[in-house]
Amino acid sequence: MTAVPSEAAELVFHDAHNRRGAPWKSRTHCDYGHPFDERNTLRRTDSTPPGARRCRICHRAAARRWHAKRRAARAARACA
Repeated sequence: MTAVPSEAAELVFHDAHNRRGAPWKSRTHCDYGHPFDERNTLRRTDSTPPGARRCRICHRAAARRWHAKRRAARAARACA
């Protein structure tokens, strides 16, 4: 770890740090290339920071995988 000179360090609260420049706010696409537009963007209200964005296409795909995994586990328990 590199030492930071004390004159360069500044103690700020978490929310102030986030307001100064959260790099994810300027992103226009998700990790898989889907656009963050009005139609494809979910705004989360239960997250920190409030209003965090999530790709609707990726969210649906993750939900389908989760439900399929749950159905398979339930079927395996029923057969045992």
